Amino acid sequence: DYTRQLDYNFNFLNRSSLKISALNQFVMLQSPFDPTQRNGTTLPIGSAHKWNTVIASYASRPQSLFTYNLSADLGGYYQNGEKRSIYGELGYRFQPYASINGILTHTTLEMPAPWNTYQFWLIGTKLDFTFTKNLFFSNIFQYNEQKEVWGFNSRLQWRYKPASDIFIVFNSREQNLLTQSNSWSLSFKINYWLNR
Repeated sequence: DYTRQLDYNFNFLNRSSLKISALNQFVMLQSPFDPTQRNGTTLPIGSAHKWNTVIASYASRPQSLFTYNLSADLGGYYQNGEKRSIYGELGYRFQPYASINGILTHTTLEMPAPWNTYQFWLIGTKLDFTFTKNLFFSNIFQYNEQKEVWGFNSRLQWRYKPASDIFIVFNSREQNLLTQSNSWSLSFKINYWLNR
């Protein structure tokens, strides 16, 4: 498998940015794969797939209280298919204590029979808190319509010295929010910067 990528970045004086990307991708399947991850019909083991994609993305000036990121991509997809998606993220910072972001992605897959056309959404929100200059709490909550899964990620970060952090991370993936959680993990990580 490989991905070849060519990017061109425009950085404006107000620190907003525009990025244009061209990708050339090749995949040889090592196991049966359903490209929609919903239909159930799979592409065979050993089948080779190659396609091109063009992506354009724009990010607003990051120092603003209100920020936004927009992107769109268009290209091929596996078995003579086509994939189109648009992504948008809107954010607001309550300086210096918190920020909230809304995320929305819509994807359309157009493929030959038996997959045909399939569309799905990914909807989410991010909520970040800054308690002190060294203590941060980040949360992401999203629903993936393609896989019909609710996901939640929560991370507590303590910067106990420059470039050195302790993280406690909670992850959960659920098919139904009303049932008791049975797919979750709790992770602990320490980073230490060796400065000689």
